[in-house]
Amino acid sequence: MQAGAKAFGWEKRKAEPRQNQQGNYLIGYGVSCGTYPAHQRPTSAVVKLKRTGKEVNATIELAAADLGTGTYTILTQTAADALDLPIQNVKVMIGDSDLPPAAGSVGSVGAASYANAVNDACQKITDELIAKSGKQFFVRPTASQLMISEKVDNFQTRVDAKPLDSAEEYSAHSFNANFAEVSVNRSTGMVRVSRFLAVTGAGKILNPKTARSQIIGGNIWE
Repeated sequence: MQAGAKAFGWEKRKAEPRQNQQGNYLIGYGVSCGTYPAHQRPTSAVVKLKRTGKEVNATIELAAADLGTGTYTILTQTAADALDLPIQNVKVMIGDSDLPPAAGSVGSVGAASYANAVNDACQKITDELIAKSGKQFFVRPTASQLMISEKVDNFQTRVDAKPLDSAEEYSAHSFNANFAEVSVNRSTGMVRVSRFLAVTGAGKILNPKTARSQIIGGNIWE
């Protein structure tokens, strides 16, 4: 709220009603804040790796949903980072109940549940490839490096991720503060929102573009 007030110029407003006018419009200011718990729900994911020469491709499978909030995007990014693969070498398959069970895309649990499961699966497949090689490494190799160096054509694993047992002992929330400048027509009562500022603390942002779109969507819906 402090950061938002400073950016909005909250201290410059005239707090007394009907003191701000522009032509036939009365100008008013408002602020609201909110918080929402951040939860993770049990989610399973399968990672399949396929090597063709020196190129490795990954397929990620889980029965997740994408409501238009960018699930495909963030899971592709998560897997590409964890496996050290180019984005174009990762295929995400979701939206099918025949795939490994996943949390529902409700209550803002989707991103945390899906991304954690995918990341855990990518870490697990790397561990398994290291064990399969029977070698010791001074620097931890990536899954794609191991597929190439050990000449593994196909490899897959599954993980069943769930929150830590201690998760309920802590409070995890996102926070939001909203500042608005509103014009109200003195004659008709018509309202126009001339300025709106949202300041959001949502933890680790998986994709800035999709996160920004969600915040804008929330502002419009308000």
